[in-house]
Amino acid sequence: MVWQIVPLKGSEEFRFGMSRDQVRSKMPRSYEQVDEDIDGTSFDQYFELGVTFHYNSGLCLDGIELYRPESAIFHGIDLLSLARGEANALLTKLDPETRIVYDDATAYGLSLAAIAEDPDDIGDDAPVGTVAFGVSGFFGDPDQDFSTMDVWELADGLGVVAQEFVREYFGERPDREVDPQPR
Repeated sequence: MVWQIVPLKGSEEFRFGMSRDQVRSKMPRSYEQVDEDIDGTSFDQYFELGVTFHYNSGLCLDGIELYRPESAIFHGIDLLSLARGEANALLTKLDPETRIVYDDATAYGLSLAAIAEDPDDIGDDAPVGTVAFGVSGFFGDPDQDFSTMDVWELADGLGVVAQEFVREYFGERPDREVDPQPR
């Protein structure tokens, strides 16, 4: 399928704000996987068709990811046919809010990202493997400084399971003792 990306609105056929049922009714086959996140958001994956639909907590479409065999047409160019460096240059030219993180480009003003096929394949020649686009804010805050993020504080906000996960992988909180009994 050839997808014409319409920034901040969706595609020609799938518009942000559509219900999950409306999206599913337009697909030629049943989804292959559905997942729900802790915040109530969810997604339907169609691996063989090369598309994932993201839904907000109200089950309305708010983002789309495309990967091969699909075509992601933006400004007349299939972003999935580009190398990472070409996609980064295009997005940077079209959106002054574009940020390059780990060699991948996210155009925050367009709410559009071009992501390498293999995250370990670094450099400008790596092929783009995923194109994601969504509603305004879909990719978060472009000025968020993740280097100062406190994983323990984040886990506190998510609950006991997240606290246990952080403790397992990062150890105990360095600045204070963690209460082993959740309240």
